[in-house]
Amino acid sequence: MIRNIFISKYGILLASQSFTNCQSIDTNKDLLSNFFTAIQKFSIVVTGNSINYLDFEKLLVYLYEDPNDKSLLYILFTDIDDNPIDINFKMHKIADLFYKKYRQFIKKFKGDISPFQTFENILIKMGLVLQPCGEHSTCNNCSKNKNQSAILSISKNNVTKVHSKIFKLENEKHNLVI
Repeated sequence: MIRNIFISKYGILLASQSFTNCQSIDTNKDLLSNFFTAIQKFSIVVTGNSINYLDFEKLLVYLYEDPNDKSLLYILFTDIDDNPIDINFKMHKIADLFYKKYRQFIKKFKGDISPFQTFENILIKMGLVLQPCGEHSTCNNCSKNKNQSAILSISKNNVTKVHSKIFKLENEKHNLVI
């Protein structure tokens, strides 16, 4: 099941949505968007290839650059046992829908993300994602959430500093500056 979707342009989060209350990503979504965009750009610069997915043992993170606009990155968090062919189909469908619906806003993007906030409803209506279950008021009580919260969270015992300005794209060639 698709748990979360992030859509970013040059690392700026345009739209994000959790489709399950039990296993939603509970961290700074802007930071994650920047992080995955930086990893994707780094992979392209170093290897010449983009990353298709990252395996986090109980969670897969799919990355997809829009062929219509390489500055758009679709980031999907899914269960590890999801059918990759099904996820790939949905990911391409989501990208196609998003680009067609918001093309005029994407091309003229100056930082206003409000036009993109209706995308969740389209995905639910089309059956590409499920609506949050709402079974429990907190994720801790949900049997579906066992051992999931540690996947993308920082332990209180570790001291980790992350700067929110991970990278800067200098020009249309997308030179990575760290």
